[in-house]
Amino acid sequence: MVYIYIINPINNMKKIFAILLFTFSITICYSQKITFKDILNSLNSALNSNTIRPQNVFIKEYVVNSSSKGNLFGGHNKIVEQIVLPQNTVKWYYRITIIEKNSNYQYPNNETLFYCIHNGIQPKNFVNLRVPFNIFVINSSGDSYNFLEGKPFNTLRDYCVYNTDSYIGQCPLVTGNIWIGIQNASTLTGAKAIIEVVAMVREG
Repeated sequence: MVYIYIINPINNMKKIFAILLFTFSITICYSQKITFKDILNSLNSALNSNTIRPQNVFIKEYVVNSSSKGNLFGGHNKIVEQIVLPQNTVKWYYRITIIEKNSNYQYPNNETLFYCIHNGIQPKNFVNLRVPFNIFVINSSGDSYNFLEGKPFNTLRDYCVYNTDSYIGQCPLVTGNIWIGIQNASTLTGAKAIIEVVAMVREG
C-alpha cells in the first residue's frame, strides 16, 4: 500500500527554515566555545616534542564602561590591544576575565594562564560578574581604529565571540599586525577586564 502525503509548501518551507536556522545557531555557538581540555589536547604533542614552549606575552587590566556611559559621557566601552608575538610563534592563547569595575582581584602566580599552560593544568577562570562582552581578533590598524570609533570594521569571523563573560580562546594567526578587541555589550554595567596572552614558540 502506498501512502500519499499532501504537504502545505508554505508551512513546510517555514519548518525547514526554522530547523536550518536552529542548526546554524547551534553550530555557531558550538564553534565559539573552546574548553581548556581542547587547548590541552592541542598542546599535548607540542609540549612533549621539546621544541615548542609557552611564552608570556602580557597580562593587562582595563576598565570597560557600559555602552550608555560610553555614548552619553564619553567613556570607553571598547578596548583594543595590539599583540606583538615573539618570533617563531606557532599559535597563541588568551584568557579574558570579567570582574567588578572596582575590584582589585588578580590571579596569583600559580593560577595565571601562562603558569597553567606551562604546567599542563586546567586554569580556574574566575567569574563574579555576568556582564556580556564581545571579543574580536583584528589584523589591520585601520580596522582597529574603526572598531574603537564605532565604525564598520573587518574582523576574523572564526575568532569572534559574542555575549560571553570570562573566556579562554586560541588563534593560529601569527603573521602581520594583530589586535584583540573587547567590547562591553551591557547597556548599564561597567566592568574590569583582565587580558592574558600566551604564545607558543618554536625553539631553534
